[in-house]
Amino acid sequence: MSSDTVGVIIPMFNAARTIEETLRSACGQTHRDLDIVVVDDGSTDAGPAIVQRFPDPRVRLLHQANAGVAAARNNGAGATCAPYLAFLDADDVWHPAKVGRQLALLADTPDALVWCWYDEIDDEGIVSASPELRSSATLADLCRWNIVGNGSSMLVSRRAFDDGGRFDTTLRERDAQGCEDYAFALSIAERFPIRIVAERLMGYRVSNNNMSANTRKMWRSLNLVIDDFGARHPEFAPDLQAHRGLATVCYYYRALQVRDYAAAWHFLRQSMRDCAMQPKMRRNLIRSWLRHRLEDLRGRQVRPAVE
Repeated sequence: MSSDTVGVIIPMFNAARTIEETLRSACGQTHRDLDIVVVDDGSTDAGPAIVQRFPDPRVRLLHQANAGVAAARNNGAGATCAPYLAFLDADDVWHPAKVGRQLALLADTPDALVWCWYDEIDDEGIVSASPELRSSATLADLCRWNIVGNGSSMLVSRRAFDDGGRFDTTLRERDAQGCEDYAFALSIAERFPIRIVAERLMGYRVSNNNMSANTRKMWRSLNLVIDDFGARHPEFAPDLQAHRGLATVCYYYRALQVRDYAAAWHFLRQSMRDCAMQPKMRRNLIRSWLRHRLEDLRGRQVRPAVE
């Protein structure tokens, strides 16, 4: 392998519907020197067969018993000798220039954690721009919010990956999968610089069926990550607490989106206890609850009766 080979690690679990599009986006990179490792995490669908038939010699398939996304990424990284690593979930896609632009940014800071802006893709394939993101950041900014956004936006050197502790497999063991990407970003940023390519170079799929839809588990995962990092860095306590407050509101809206009203009510009550919340935001939260519940009730009323 050359000095600028990038190992592309794709964890896959029952992703037959999206994996071919994901692979096309990886293989379509303008930076051609790639070692693409798909790690099948115990799939029971046709995903592995699709990967095996994919007509690009840079793509190879590994199998593991179902152990979660963190273990799949770590195993994939261990299966390549590439000096750089990029991570791509099996339902996300990259712009052709993504890897090349990130490598160019590493020319001066070779061990930095680099990520890029992204667009969101819903279940219908509709693309929408994610909220305005930063063009630069500090570790305090990363503590205050997960500005990395997702695992598919990141590229790191082998040294940063190894020294940063890899992906945390204990979140799954604690029934709290969901924030492995954020934990990884924090761990790397403790030791190395962080850089952003201020361009929307990937598509992040937000589905009502993926991990982000389980808001209670995501909330539990986030709190474990924040607690673990806060124990090592008490100087960031105000930033981490601000993150918790904002995340409560975001998980509330996500729970409404997937119509998990029990979880939404939990997050709404928790948000209402936030003394720092502005009255306008309180009103907006309550209005959104009433609007969603009313729309849901109306939808039930217009459904035809079963004959």
